[in-house]
Amino acid sequence: MSALDQNYPNFEIIIGINPSTDATSDIAHSFKADERLKVYSFKESVNMPENFNRSGLLAKGEFIKFLCHDDILHPNCLSELVGAFEKSNDVSLSVGYESFINSTRASRGVESFGVEGLIKGKRVIRRCLRYGNWIGGPSLVLFRRSHFVARPFDITLRCSFDFDYWIYLATRGSMSVSKQIVLSSRVHMNQGTNKCLSGGFEKDNLKIFRRLGQISSAGNSNRILAVFKTFFSYIYEIQK
Repeated sequence: MSALDQNYPNFEIIIGINPSTDATSDIAHSFKADERLKVYSFKESVNMPENFNRSGLLAKGEFIKFLCHDDILHPNCLSELVGAFEKSNDVSLSVGYESFINSTRASRGVESFGVEGLIKGKRVIRRCLRYGNWIGGPSLVLFRRSHFVARPFDITLRCSFDFDYWIYLATRGSMSVSKQIVLSSRVHMNQGTNKCLSGGFEKDNLKIFRRLGQISSAGNSNRILAVFKTFFSYIYEIQK
C-alpha cells in the first residue's frame, strides 16, 4: 500500500513474484484494478539481485526505485527523490533518510553521517572505500533507468550487490541526499542482511575491492575485511 500512496503524480509499480507457497500472489493480484500496478509471477525462483534485475528491466519510466517486501515508503518518497534529479543534471543516485520498524536504532547509512545536499561521486566512492555501504539498502535509493539498462545488479554478489551498485552509480555522477525521512525499514533476524553477517559481506566486498584495485596484498586484505566485519555488525545490529 505504501507504494500506491505516493504523492508523486506519475509512476508505475512492478511486482516480481518468485514461486511461493504463501498468499503473496493472491494479494498482489487483488490490486490489479489499479492501472499503475503490474504483477509478474515468475516460474523460476532466483536470488534477490536477479529478481530485482528481471523486474527492473520491465520498467518503462525514467527512474527506478526498488522496495523490499518488508519496508514501507513514506508518501513523500518519490517526489523527494525524483526532485533531486530535476534540480541537477549531475545527479546519478538520490537517497533520503529512514526510520525503523521493530527497532530502537536511531539511524544508519547517510543519516548516520548527518549529510545532505549534493555529494560528488569521487567523494562518495572514497567514503565507500573507508566505511563500506554507508549509503543504505536497495529500498532507499532512486536512480536512472538508463544506467540500470546499461548495467544491472551483479547477481554473483548475494550480500553486497547494492553496495557494488552505488559505487557504479557514483562513477556516473553525484549523489543527492535529502534529510527528509522517505522510508521505514523493518529490522528482524530473518532478513537477508543478517544472514550475510556470517561472512557474506566480507566475501562480496573483497571481490568489489579487487575490482577497484584497492587491495594489493594479503595483509591489506585481512585488515580491510576486519574493518568491514566490525562495520556491518554495527550497522545492522538488532536492537533489543
